[in-house]
Amino acid sequence: MAAPEFERKVTLYAPRYVAFLGKMAVSELIGKRDVDWGLQSVTFGGARVWVLPNPSGLNRAFSLDALVSAYRELRLAVDSVHCAL
Repeated sequence: MAAPEFERKVTLYAPRYVAFLGKMAVSELIGKRDVDWGLQSVTFGGARVWVLPNPSGLNRAFSLDALVSAYRELRLAVDSVHCAL
């Protein structure tokens, strides 16, 4: 299973956030079936977990405006951490 190795790398490199594109992978990693979009209440390898919609052109469930909004939320969160340092 790749999850322990990935968690080890996240712990080693210590990013503040880990973003997942889509809900399936993060659902498996955190052991939670019902995952919302955006910031999660759990951490993974010490990093805050963020779930974003996949920006693939095949993803018809999200408009361009919705994708931009979702990614902007993460960017603002990351920027607020950098400003606080």
